Amino acid sequence: MARISPLEIWIDTRKGAFVFRTHDRKKWDAEGPFFGGQEVHHVAQDRRNPKRLYAAVGNAWFGYHLNAGTDGGKT
Repeated sequence: MARISPLEIWIDTRKGAFVFRTHDRKKWDAEGPFFGGQEVHHVAQDRRNPKRLYAAVGNAWFGYHLNAGTDGGKT
């Protein structure tokens, strides 16, 4: 039987970003919101360094920002 690798899916919403993780694709763990209260338009993972994430976050008052983190989304 083929081994299923862990999967991580980022969902971007107007209320922040949420991450869903699974090891067997039957039970999912959810975390978030990240950037709570802000519109998150896109989250991307750097292929060269899988723990580096980029998030395009928008705010009607402060404008748009590109945020980067190197801890896999923990902070």
